[in-house]
Amino acid sequence: MSDCLRIGYSALSSDEAQIRTLILHAGSVHEPIRGSLRTISLAEEPVYDALSYVWGDASVTKPIQIEGVEFNATINLERALRHLRDDSDDLTLWVDAGANFEAIYAVRRTLTFSCWWVVCINQNDIEEKSKQVAMMGRIYQQCHQVRIWLGCDETTCNLEQPLRKIDSTLDAWAEKQDPFEIVRFLANDEHISDWQCFSDGGSGLHPVYRASAAFEASWAGFRTIAKSTWWTRMWT
Repeated sequence: MSDCLRIGYSALSSDEAQIRTLILHAGSVHEPIRGSLRTISLAEEPVYDALSYVWGDASVTKPIQIEGVEFNATINLERALRHLRDDSDDLTLWVDAGANFEAIYAVRRTLTFSCWWVVCINQNDIEEKSKQVAMMGRIYQQCHQVRIWLGCDETTCNLEQPLRKIDSTLDAWAEKQDPFEIVRFLANDEHISDWQCFSDGGSGLHPVYRASAAFEASWAGFRTIAKSTWWTRMWT
């Protein structure tokens, strides 16, 4: 039986602008990911965050539990939920598929198409799928904030928490590294020669590229983010 059928979705109203949200239950970093589903109406201006993420390799999965049903989520979804989860408060999310065309083709080709990437939409209900897709603009417009998971590899982007706490292979990496620091340099509207990776070489005439280890690490993280398949997805 497919995971979608075992979850047991309740029907959404055909007359109201209803969506199904994922309540990500609070838990410590080492606990399994657990969640439940809640139906809300956009007409009531509810508070929720929208999660947009990339699949990653559809064959690499980790188990999560929704409504007590355990099924395999892509590792990117599992990591995103683990990173966002609070240790004391539940979090209300609308979870977007975030797929690109290559991933869709690959999953359909291998006949492993399931519902682990669209938890909030019942994939066995064609009418619901059609209505929910038509509402996506409104779903994003009304959410409190959009949280984007770019599928960045932790050993390159060196995310501080909570993934570091559950993966001992990250211990050798620097405690802090911000892959978005490059974006902040650009936002400062300074000439590139004024960045901290340049110096005048003592002559005061021509800037010389002498990047520090921290800058090189930030640059490597930025390149990884820029290569994320999230930028190729259809909604983007």
